[in-house]
Amino acid sequence: MDLERVKREVFSLVSPHTPGLAVGVYVDGAAVLTVAQGAACVEFGVPVDEHTRFDIASASKQFTAACVLLLEREGKLGLDDDVRTHVPELSLETPVTLRQCLQHTGGLPEWYALQALTGVPLAEMTEQRLLEVLTGIRRTTFEPGTAFSYSNTGYVLAAVVINRVTNSSLAEFARKRLFEPLGMADSLFRDDASLPLDRLAYGYANAQGEPRRADTQESAVGDGGLVTSVAGLAPWFGFLADGRVLGTDLRDRLLERGVLADGTVQAYAMGIYHGDGWFAHAGGMHGYLSNLLYLPDPGVGIAVLSNQTAINPVRVSHRLARLAARPGGAAEARAEEAGRAGAAALARSGRGRDAHPRTRRRGAS
Repeated sequence: MDLERVKREVFSLVSPHTPGLAVGVYVDGAAVLTVAQGAACVEFGVPVDEHTRFDIASASKQFTAACVLLLEREGKLGLDDDVRTHVPELSLETPVTLRQCLQHTGGLPEWYALQALTGVPLAEMTEQRLLEVLTGIRRTTFEPGTAFSYSNTGYVLAAVVINRVTNSSLAEFARKRLFEPLGMADSLFRDDASLPLDRLAYGYANAQGEPRRADTQESAVGDGGLVTSVAGLAPWFGFLADGRVLGTDLRDRLLERGVLADGTVQAYAMGIYHGDGWFAHAGGMHGYLSNLLYLPDPGVGIAVLSNQTAINPVRVSHRLARLAARPGGAAEARAEEAGRAGAAALARSGRGRDAHPRTRRRGAS
């Protein structure tokens, strides 16, 4: 594993005084390399380091799904529950299951499109206010279970269901049941974006050149909203490798691909996309872009977190996987294929808390 090549690549992508970038390389649940470059705060010249926190947008979805699966394992809900069972104020005319919410097969309209019609600014969008918007949805865009259409709405509803079942917020439940057991002290769902947060990088939109401040505004989470650092993600990659701490049953459930009514197997599992020899999810939100990538063989994880929009985190993560792999080896060939597939997926998506990178978007790989 050539970690010096990875370092040189990261340093070549970002200069010290521009919005930043942090990268982690993980093997067997441990960070074998963390490298950071650029500024967490351009105005004051505060540098990014391995403990700098970033909004990872749609890469958060795997953590939301894991919370739902913990409750399923305890018998407190079922993936085939009609979401209206837990959120009876919804006006949906057709049953949509929790599984369909998590696998984007429920035909739920995208809430960002609806938000633009409400007149409620993103900065004032809490879970409760967003739920009031979602209760107005009557029809799905297709018969649930018959197609795939990426929608952040299902994950917002999943967060609401967690609240109803546990009487605690997603942020609190995830802290107690995921992050504390795993030892992920830097990770939390930021469900009040107005509060200052230690070591959080400011977001910047710089895809067009000069950086402009572009911080996360809304406080509704589940579809996104997780903040974390490259130092803090190592235990999660250990869980993805072998199910440690939380259980192999939970890991296997998380990676279970969706199947449509006609038997078509989807690339999307629960908050994670499958490729050929890899799985991942990216995210994009205002001034943040990210990708979490894991290659089971050779057992390498890559995290790319940034507070800028000028880089493509999917391409970067797959390129770093190639650089870290042994030249000419099978792992390098798989990383090469993964990079092409991930970049194509990112290009297909117009959003990022989203299916792949939201410029007001939340994204996947």
